[in-house]
Amino acid sequence: MKIKLDLHVHSEYSHDSSSKISSIIKRAKKIGLDGIAITDHEEFAGAELASKIDKDFIVIKGQEIDTEYGDIIGLFLEKKIETRKFFEVVKDIRKQGGIIVLPHPAKFHILTDEVLKKVDVVEIFNARLGAKENDMSERLAKDIRRIGITGSDAHFLFEIGNGVSVVEAGSRSIDDIKKAILKGDVQMICKRSGKFLRGVALARKILKR
Repeated sequence: MKIKLDLHVHSEYSHDSSSKISSIIKRAKKIGLDGIAITDHEEFAGAELASKIDKDFIVIKGQEIDTEYGDIIGLFLEKKIETRKFFEVVKDIRKQGGIIVLPHPAKFHILTDEVLKKVDVVEIFNARLGAKENDMSERLAKDIRRIGITGSDAHFLFEIGNGVSVVEAGSRSIDDIKKAILKGDVQMICKRSGKFLRGVALARKILKR
């Protein structure tokens, strides 16, 4: 079955978003998504809350972690990643049975061979980035032979769904979705959000300090 997912969404638990979890789920359902991944910066409480709100709506619990090599997303997590050291983050994600996503690789990353070897999946389209950056991400995924996914990187409700990964899974279970992603049974629906929104998100980050 085809399952439409936005695999990169931020909530008010991130320092640069004010989107409430209940509103995120309401918006995602309204536009026809089957599920989302909550991937807040350095936080996990939003993902845990989202997973309890609507049992008929798929929520993949994730976290975006700022490491010394750049951002890493862990998907299919069970608890918060406390460390911010890259190789310890990788170890913790693996221990939890999660998958390691390299988000927006053209943005603020130190991509050594040792880092790239640890990556399971590359975000080859990020709705907040331009064609040049996303093309670089796609080339990287091909060069290192990794699965590509997309995500909106939504920090505002109306951005949700700008990057949709359509996963061909055996069922709606979390395990089947994870297996399908790792097999590469993913198609993408992509729409850019624009530079203006990134500027607004930065301003919001400063105001929330």
